[in-house]
Amino acid sequence: MNSAIKDLQGTSSLCEILETRSAGESSVPIFPGLGCGFFSISHNIPAIRGACAVMIAPALCAYNARLALSRWEQSSRDIENNLIFFLYEEDDLIHGAGESIRQALIDICQRGTFKVLFVVTSCLPEIVGEDVEAVVRQLRDLVSVPVLLIKTENFTDMTARLSQANALLSFLDLMEHPREHIQKSVNIIGSSARDFPSSELSSVLQEAGYSINTVFPSGCDLDRLKKASRAEYNVLLTRNATLLAEKMQAEFCIPFYLFDAAYSPQAISDNYAGLGTFLGCDLLPSVAARKDGLTDAIQSARDHLEGSSIIISLSNSRVFDMATLLYDVGMYVPLIGFNQLTTTDLSDASRLSCRDSEILTINNLSISPLDECIATIRPNYYLSFGNPDAIFCARNGVRARRLVSRPHPNGFDAGRRILEILSKDKPGLSTLVLREQMREKAGIL
Repeated sequence: MNSAIKDLQGTSSLCEILETRSAGESSVPIFPGLGCGFFSISHNIPAIRGACAVMIAPALCAYNARLALSRWEQSSRDIENNLIFFLYEEDDLIHGAGESIRQALIDICQRGTFKVLFVVTSCLPEIVGEDVEAVVRQLRDLVSVPVLLIKTENFTDMTARLSQANALLSFLDLMEHPREHIQKSVNIIGSSARDFPSSELSSVLQEAGYSINTVFPSGCDLDRLKKASRAEYNVLLTRNATLLAEKMQAEFCIPFYLFDAAYSPQAISDNYAGLGTFLGCDLLPSVAARKDGLTDAIQSARDHLEGSSIIISLSNSRVFDMATLLYDVGMYVPLIGFNQLTTTDLSDASRLSCRDSEILTINNLSISPLDECIATIRPNYYLSFGNPDAIFCARNGVRARRLVSRPHPNGFDAGRRILEILSKDKPGLSTLVLREQMREKAGIL
């Protein structure tokens, strides 16, 4: 590793991460980056059928959330346009908007045909102390539909995880106390649950004799949410569902297991082994062929990827285990961007350090330092969950890849999906890389 790479601002070695057990310092997130809780909630509420959400936010936040929803409406995503925006303006900062919000919510409830109303606050009303919670309490006595409050709390947690956890936790108020649990039934919970019925894990559970009770948020409605408390088990697909699962365990005696997104063959096998132990059955024989399929995909991907370098930058995922998969393919990972370090992540990082102890890491809550890393390292590939700047990457000879949020593969399908994304260039990408490199050499920026 050359000195220029070692001196990159804000980076730490993998060994330092393991010693300090910390993701390191970060700069302020760039909106609507990985840390925008309001933006992330606007992704999830449209997945609840028969719901309506009033999003209290300044115009810029509302515009970005509505723009994203417009793109989804024109895609193949099965969602409802159920967001209504209350614009929080300058006069509201000075005089307060409590009465205006209350009247708007009453009017919406009188005119709407929805079955549940979510009221979502953004950073600004939370910072100035707008008491939306009191407004919601008053509203519950005036309307016939359930009214639930979701706070983004961006200045409590600089990531979107707490706001996503709050959104899932709000569903608890909709659930009925069960008379009994349905034997061998499972709830699937998490923001990546939208495509679960067609996923690998769904097939494995049903082949083992388990029924799927409720999947949320994933096109489920109020009736399905009410019945979520009847399941015997909760299986979580994302870490931000843990807070809700703990509450459901305390109130409804439903134990939970986190089927955290893994990518390498061994880690996925460990996941299935742990889930089998949790459910009281052996799932490994039923996934043996799927594991062989991922092993074959790794060998096939070597033809395209072996010897190349890649920077990976993810948020709510086992990024160190993904790096292990890429080393299995024969790739080199000089830098990893992440912002969460759980016990599982530390275990993944420790295993990865046995392969390469000189890997650099950076806290990726702000995307600006990553630009410097890409321009300095100039890897062959850059993989991220967000939308990478294709022209900037091409100018540096980097093939940008996005880990798209749909579909959400799990199990061994997740590892195969990563290899597919890396192995196939989008049409015109090679031409774009060549053009931008020629422009750079000619001094045309």
